[in-house]
Amino acid sequence: MMKLIWTIIGILVLVHAYFYIRYQQIDPCDAALAKVTQEDPAAVPEVAALIADKNLGAIGRCYMIAILGPGRS
Repeated sequence: MMKLIWTIIGILVLVHAYFYIRYQQIDPCDAALAKVTQEDPAAVPEVAALIADKNLGAIGRCYMIAILGPGRS
């Protein structure tokens, strides 16, 4: 069980390091906003609404947008 927990923590550290290196943001919603601003400015209002709504589902969607992009999440 501890191995699983440490694996999940390691993956999260790597994902947040990617956000910091790529977008200079550690927060997944801020990284999603930076990605959308660069790639698809028309989707900025959708991501801004996610940032305002800080529930678990919205944060998960921010991760997916920051990693995959707004059109593929």
